[in-house]
Amino acid sequence: EIILSAGTIGTPHILLNSGIGDKNALSQIDIKPLVHLPSVGQNFSDHPFIENRWLVNSTNTLEQLARNATYAAEQLDLWLKTRTGIL
Repeated sequence: EIILSAGTIGTPHILLNSGIGDKNALSQIDIKPLVHLPSVGQNFSDHPFIENRWLVNSTNTLEQLARNATYAAEQLDLWLKTRTGIL
């Protein structure tokens, strides 16, 4: 038994290149089909609009960087010079 895990894009890519997938599609690109499994590499969907919320115990959050360019520049400078700060 082999367990393969290479992420949502890498795993189907490896499986398809290994001959596991839709036999018709694999044959068209000269890959010998070993296992006819039409669902490999299909129905992928991204979820770019998922909202994430966190409860923090400080008012110093990364959101301040997006809202205040001066603060962002100060924090970047602090990080580059001392490797400290919120970055």
